Amino acid sequence: IVLAVSAVATGVLSEVLVKAIEPTIHDTGIGETFVGLIIVPALGNIAEHLSAVRIAWRGNMEFSMGIVFNSGLQVALFITAAAVLAGTIVGHDVTVVFAPLELAVLGAAAVMAAFVTADGEATWIEGLELVAIYILAALSFWFL
Repeated sequence: IVLAVSAVATGVLSEVLVKAIEPTIHDTGIGETFVGLIIVPALGNIAEHLSAVRIAWRGNMEFSMGIVFNSGLQVALFITAAAVLAGTIVGHDVTVVFAPLELAVLGAAAVMAAFVTADGEATWIEGLELVAIYILAALSFWFL
């Protein structure tokens, strides 16, 4: 019951966040792509990110990586499909079309994540490389 209530509350708060950020997008000129790919996911998953870091800090890297990777898989395999289906049901066509830059960033992140996890160990330099890809993605999407 607590999990269900938390999920509903998260959905409501996410909607409030999106509605609150729309005037900021129009006033500042920050691109919708930047907000949708960088700001909203970072804020929306902050509890998950902090949990993964805390679990990794305690030495349980497998569980931490499971949290991180499974979150991405959930979005890719379920949330995207559910959004397209829901759009069809309510009469708003939702298309999933990625720009070349988005595909390049996704590919770079996937390749780097594969390199980091291939040997079963993570070093600070590998973590820095992943953060660098995120920063490059944020800079790339700033004006889109």
